[in-house]
Amino acid sequence: MAHYVLLSNFTDQGIRTIKDTQKRAEAFKEMASKSGVKIHTLLWTLGKHDVVAVAEAEDDIAATAL
Repeated sequence: MAHYVLLSNFTDQGIRTIKDTQKRAEAFKEMASKSGVKIHTLLWTLGKHDVVAVAEAEDDIAATAL
């Protein structure tokens, strides 16, 4: 399985509900798991991207679908 670094930004709705970000992170991990992708690390950042995730997936298709 390959490892992937995912760079993400919050949507407008995500920014408005920032206080729920940890709940949303857990929901994201569960969704990823159901898709066969394992999230190793989720990091909240400052700067151009809001979140960095390190994930493990079977292939590029699974990682991209997530």
